[in-house]
Amino acid sequence: MAPILKIIANNKKIEEYFLLLSLITVFILPWFFKFLGFLNLNLSHLFNAFYEKMDIKIALGFTGFFILGHYLKNKTFNPIIRKTIYFLGLISWICVIILTHFKSFHSNYADTFFYNDLSLFTLIEAIAVYIFISHKFKNYKSKYSPLIIKISNLTFGVYLIHILIRQFLQDSFGIDSYTLGVGWSIPVLSIVTFTISLFLSYAIYKIPYANRFVI
Repeated sequence: MAPILKIIANNKKIEEYFLLLSLITVFILPWFFKFLGFLNLNLSHLFNAFYEKMDIKIALGFTGFFILGHYLKNKTFNPIIRKTIYFLGLISWICVIILTHFKSFHSNYADTFFYNDLSLFTLIEAIAVYIFISHKFKNYKSKYSPLIIKISNLTFGVYLIHILIRQFLQDSFGIDSYTLGVGWSIPVLSIVTFTISLFLSYAIYKIPYANRFVI
């Protein structure tokens, strides 16, 4: 998939069309279906079933983050726009807490709609964090810089592999976000998953020619 995405990323106009299509179909449409549920629950279920069967999020959701990262890396933002994005990221974080609380309380179950991987709030928060870190540490240098650069070169491989590692840990050992309680399981599982994915990514990187197409 990486070679195909590189073709998209190398053409700015196509890249912007791809991001716009991803924004509308993956991050905005689900909100429309959610709102539709308040007006007509049966119609909302019908649209949701049709949407899920299309698996749009596979082609335009997670790959959209990959293209977005490339787009933001080559985009320059003035201080006003940066601060506006930071503010929107903070507001999104607050909205997630409030809306999730009220929706879960109203539905009588834990509703993850507002903070799932492809939520509009998650997208805004990810953009804010990415721009903040890339701007704040743009000229960062230390004795650990070579190591950080090596790890960063492997992170795309980690991104591709990590979901498989999570699934493996859950299926083979029953380890998930609730094994030790959410407070402990999420950070521990994140560290373990990242570490395993990093080593596998490094192993693939060392295979001749494989790194050109996978990492």
